[in-house]
Amino acid sequence: ALIYEIVWTRMLTLVFGHTVFSISIVLAAFMAGLGLGSYLFGYAADRLSINSTDSSTNALNVYGLIEILIFVNGALLSLLFSNFSGVYSLFNSYIPESANLQNLLKIFFSFTLMLIPTTLMGATLPLITKYCVTNDKRIGKQVSLLYALNTLGAAFGCIITGFFLIETFGVLQTVLFAACINLLVGISAMSMY
Repeated sequence: ALIYEIVWTRMLTLVFGHTVFSISIVLAAFMAGLGLGSYLFGYAADRLSINSTDSSTNALNVYGLIEILIFVNGALLSLLFSNFSGVYSLFNSYIPESANLQNLLKIFFSFTLMLIPTTLMGATLPLITKYCVTNDKRIGKQVSLLYALNTLGAAFGCIITGFFLIETFGVLQTVLFAACINLLVGISAMSMY
């Protein structure tokens, strides 16, 4: 998820310039989406099935589907953001020449478009937790371990993106690589059962 955040921030700096707007929009969309996805799917994960075995299997299948949807949304949004100036120029002919209105529309479109994949990203941790937590007596230890691994993966994603992937492959290729990882994880999760 943080690979997307870093790359989308860089892509939006081409639209908004190197201002606080691009960072604020991406950060706000990520926090809103992660929170919304975690809330909605955390609530839904507990209601997947009455039988705990079926619930775990269903959670893994839904997790796989969510990862594939992140692949689709992340790749399409990244392609759109890479050409966002062109898309925005189409709207420019219909919008009055007001800098405030134009910035407001750019913010609205960027935030709304990012909210979909980030909500899906927020859904992944509750679903994988539902699958991985096998013993209610050890729930604290199992959730803590899962959260620690998630945090380490996020930190590794930031480091490798900022110091290697973007420099070596470029901005768009980096985010498409991240999307392919989502596809691979989704297919792997769905094929486990």
